[in-house]
Amino acid sequence: MIRTDNRTKFFQEYCHTLFASKGIIHQKSVPHNPQQNGKIEKTHRHLLETARALRLHANLRIKFWGDCVLSATYLINLMPSSVLSWKSPYQILLQQYPDYSRLKVLGCLCYSTNKTSDKLASRAFRCVFIGYPYAQKAYKLYDLDNHKVIISRDVTFQENIFPFKQSSISPVVSPSVQLDFSTESSDIPSFSMNHNVDNNVTDNTVDDDSLNQIFESSDAYIQSDNIISDYIASSSIVSLRKSSRSIQIPEKYTDYVLSNTSKAFCSQAFNVFADTQLTSFSTAYLATLAKVLSIHEPTSYAQAQLDQNWVDAMQTYLALGSIAS
Repeated sequence: MIRTDNRTKFFQEYCHTLFASKGIIHQKSVPHNPQQNGKIEKTHRHLLETARALRLHANLRIKFWGDCVLSATYLINLMPSSVLSWKSPYQILLQQYPDYSRLKVLGCLCYSTNKTSDKLASRAFRCVFIGYPYAQKAYKLYDLDNHKVIISRDVTFQENIFPFKQSSISPVVSPSVQLDFSTESSDIPSFSMNHNVDNNVTDNTVDDDSLNQIFESSDAYIQSDNIISDYIASSSIVSLRKSSRSIQIPEKYTDYVLSNTSKAFCSQAFNVFADTQLTSFSTAYLATLAKVLSIHEPTSYAQAQLDQNWVDAMQTYLALGSIAS
C-alpha cells in the first residue's frame, strides 16, 4: 500500500500500471488535509531539521541546500532507530553494518589531490566538503579557487576549520596620546592620556589609581622622547662622498646672486662677490647681511629646545592661540 497526496506527479498513467502489476494499493489523502499523511510529514520535518542543522553549523551558503538535504538523508539512513530495534535502515536493507569511518563533518576545509603532470603546479586544491556522491565511493567537494564542484577520492580533511563560517573579532581600542600645549607649561610640552569614557558618565572625578596610571604613561612617553632627541642630537650624520673636481661658475652667471645651488657652489659664488661686488655695499647693509647669515635655524626639536629665542617664540604663539580660542 502506498499513501500520497493529490499531487499530479503520482497520477501518471505509468504509475497506475506499475501499481496494478505489483498489487499495490494507492491511497490518496484529502486536499488541504496533511494530517492524513502524518507519517511522511514527520519524516519530511526530520529531514529538513537535520539539513538545516548541517548548513547552519558550517555556515554554508544557501545554494548548497540540496547537498545538505542529500547529506542529511545519507546520515539518517546510517543512524540507528528505536523503531527498528536500534538498527539502521542500511542494516535492515543490506543485512550488514554500515561503515562510519568515511563520515566527515559537512562544510569543513579539505584538500583534494591535484593529479597533474605539471611538476611545478599546486599539489592540492583547497575545497569545502559538501556531501557524498551517488553510487561512488568518494567525496563531493566545492573548489574554493575555481568555484566548481568536483568528485575526489584522495582527500585530506581538516574537520575543525570551516571556510564559510564568519569569525567575529572585536577590535582592541588602545588609549590615545595627545599633546597638551598650555601657557603654564615648561619648555617640554606635557602630555595627557585620552581614555575611552562612557558618554553617560557626567562626573569628572578620577580616582588615585587612574591618575597614577596616567602619570606613569606620560613619564614613559616623555622619557622615550628625550632618548630619541638625545640620540638625534648626538648622532653624527655621515656625509655623502663627493667628487674632488673643482666647480667653476659659468660666465653667464657672474653678474647674478645664485641661491638654489649646492653648498660648495654658493660658498665659491660668495667668495667671488666678496672680491668684486660686496665692496660697493654700505657698511650698514653688510652688517645686516652678516647678522642674517649668522642666525642658525634649527632643523629638529632637539635643537629648537636649546635655543631660548625659539622657546620664547613658541610660548608667545601658544599664548596668542589660547586667547583667540
